[in-house]
Amino acid sequence: MREKEIVNKELINDQYCMNLQLGGVGGFKDDSHMVKTCKAGNEKFIKNMLDPEYRKIFSQKMSEANKKSFELGKRIGVNFYDWSGKKHTEQSKQKLSSKKKNTGIGSDNSVWGMKWMNKECKNKMVKPEDFTHYLSMDWQFGQYLSEEKKLILRNSLDNARKYYKPSCTGRKWINKDGKNKRVLENELNSFFDDGWVLGCLIKK
Repeated sequence: MREKEIVNKELINDQYCMNLQLGGVGGFKDDSHMVKTCKAGNEKFIKNMLDPEYRKIFSQKMSEANKKSFELGKRIGVNFYDWSGKKHTEQSKQKLSSKKKNTGIGSDNSVWGMKWMNKECKNKMVKPEDFTHYLSMDWQFGQYLSEEKKLILRNSLDNARKYYKPSCTGRKWINKDGKNKRVLENELNSFFDDGWVLGCLIKK
């Protein structure tokens, strides 16, 4: 009641007032305003997370906040099982393997036969029997990716490439007595001394 008395019509009409509505009735004008605001906030967050420095600071703050919540008793880790330093026995591995083997395959998979379709920046998983219906409404096969999403994927791929070192890098094919082998360039001389020669033999 107090907020409604302070943030009244007179204050709302003030050009310097940042409130959109009378006090006590919420911050959004309607549902569309809420959706628009949330969407803009999400897009801004995604863009900020592309900055490594921002992402690092955000991660640190979240870590500190979570630790503080546990210390104050606001969060209790009773649902978190600590597996540190433990390993499955071979028997338990076999049981897990047997239980999961041949499950979620083919028609047993919940998305079996379904395909992504998109229309007006919206994505949807569609069942085979509904393909014709959605195609008739101008939906297309494939997923729509926003420019922000594409940028995130490109950055993720670039970061992965930094640490990816193909096993064949710096190696050469050599052969001897009908056998092929790929070895490091700095090891070539020792193989040459043993009768190996450069090149990969191709079976006819």
